[in-house]
Amino acid sequence: MGFHEYFFYFNVQSGSIHLDEWLSLLTLSLSPLLVHIIVGVPHPVHLHHREPSWHDRIVHYNPTSIIWRYFVIADRRLRSKDWNASDMAASNALFWTADGWDGSETMMIKSRIYCERRPERARVRFFSFSAGKTLIITAQGAQSVSIILSAITSFRRFYVKFGIQNVFFPFAVLGLLRLSAALWLTEDYTYIERQAWESGTESDVEKPDNTSNESLSSIKEQLSHIATARFLSPNGRHGLSWRIFFLFFIFCLWLLPIITMLPFRWNIYLTGTLFSMGIFYFVFLSVTLFSTAACIFRHKSTSTIFPYAATMWYKVYTCVLFFMMAAMVIVAMIENRKAPCGASTTYPPMITTPHDFNFDEFLCGGTGEGPN
Repeated sequence: MGFHEYFFYFNVQSGSIHLDEWLSLLTLSLSPLLVHIIVGVPHPVHLHHREPSWHDRIVHYNPTSIIWRYFVIADRRLRSKDWNASDMAASNALFWTADGWDGSETMMIKSRIYCERRPERARVRFFSFSAGKTLIITAQGAQSVSIILSAITSFRRFYVKFGIQNVFFPFAVLGLLRLSAALWLTEDYTYIERQAWESGTESDVEKPDNTSNESLSSIKEQLSHIATARFLSPNGRHGLSWRIFFLFFIFCLWLLPIITMLPFRWNIYLTGTLFSMGIFYFVFLSVTLFSTAACIFRHKSTSTIFPYAATMWYKVYTCVLFFMMAAMVIVAMIENRKAPCGASTTYPPMITTPHDFNFDEFLCGGTGEGPN
């Protein structure tokens, strides 16, 4: 059973779509991505007078950073020996300190002196803003999973029904990882920020002038021991099982663009939109899978801040990722058209090479098959 052939189609065919239809299609297209980002990125807590620059901030909008945060919060709850409301608040907060972003377990202890309001209990209430966000993510994810299941059961031509509205549907599936941490994701907390106390005392996150380096080192070591003692080992039964599951989930998603792009049993008919989607998701999921695996295998998987967030390559990669997203949307807008029955697609009405196939007939309920 050898490989078959690729057939590539790129057509400028969006002229018949009106402005109101474009607005509706773009809303459907961007909603999985926007919901994933808006729901997944917390408001930062500034504990230092130097404001983070734009390239320090943008890394948190990278979908890899978002799912990493879900992964670590769920991991902390699994490994915690005595989980409480202060732990939940500190795990959800995004702390900006003199050393940059800090989401470590030690910071959970250090940040308590700045906590002005903490959640009433150690898990979210069912009727809460956070629960509502999870419900939206779950609904989108369930819809996207149904698309994938449909692809598995009728794989040969499921992609014909792909239009601009489906460009970001994989992010809805990725967002289902929020369910693993859903009971401990909250915004019901308040921390005293730099602006509130900068005229008074200095922050413990910064180094006071009258404290020796040896004393600071001793304090940091004590805090680290306290934080470590409150959790089971990441290499224990709970931590290891969760890490294996998380990597397996990302690995399964990583396989999807590979399987759909390789002509194992039949010819592959690609439009510019599907080709750009395949490239984008392969790049994104490859970086996510291998960088996440590197963090876990190098024992850097306990901070809610993605370990590579401060590196130059990750900042550049994040910018490139958003550029690729914009390019993918533009290509889809150029190719998208409506079939006679109203269905959206990026395919031409029909093809004659390598054989006759009527895409409009197929989209509207027919077989689309012509003579071979």
